[in-house]
Amino acid sequence: MIIIVFIVAMILIFVFIFIIFFLIAKHQNNQKTEMDVLNFLIENPSKASLYMIKNGMVKISYNSEIKMPLASTAKVIIAIEFARQVAAKLLDEHELVALEELNKFYIPGSDGNAHNNWIKWIKSNLKRFKGKLRYLKLLAVC
Repeated sequence: MIIIVFIVAMILIFVFIFIIFFLIAKHQNNQKTEMDVLNFLIENPSKASLYMIKNGMVKISYNSEIKMPLASTAKVIIAIEFARQVAAKLLDEHELVALEELNKFYIPGSDGNAHNNWIKWIKSNLKRFKGKLRYLKLLAVC
């Protein structure tokens, strides 16, 4: 029962943090103009794509055929599946996991190199790191 409460609390914390970031981003985006978008496209032509359809007609198609990573959106799905597996007792949240195991599930080029940067950050910032971390610690630092 304590595990379920903990998992629900973790999910609520993730949702709360997401809402806060969403509200901050929305506030900042409300202050942006069309020129900000155009300047970003000019300064970062390989980091952006636009596709707009109005009344069934394509109005804008800029880099729309290029696949780009979705970055952190996958974390929500992973957190939900983690909570489901812990609740079903398919996974022990206290189990130690070798960082090398995480590379088995990594798809190169799918996240703009975030995975490799994350592994480097863990290795350089966790003082007691010995090649393994608990699942919950991995979730806390991602």
